Amino acid sequence: MRRALALVPVAAFLFAASAAPAAPLPTRPVYDAKGHIIEAPLVPAAEPVHLTQKRALAIFLATPKVRDWLKRYPATKRPPTARSTGTGR
Repeated sequence: MRRALALVPVAAFLFAASAAPAAPLPTRPVYDAKGHIIEAPLVPAAEPVHLTQKRALAIFLATPKVRDWLKRYPATKRPPTARSTGTGR
């Protein structure tokens, strides 16, 4: 009986500790006042991928159906962005 009563505070402490909200994981290194790393993320944050207009146009014009379709029309009447790649001449 005494043993069971002694375990009650320990069990209550463990339950309270597990119910506490976890601290957010760092997304970049955390340094102290001396410049030493305190915490570091497990995986570096991924840089956002940006698709430029030039790259998007190159991908679009590299599509065989688009390339074949553009061959039917004169290059001089196309918008400048479509003319700049030289397809369909």
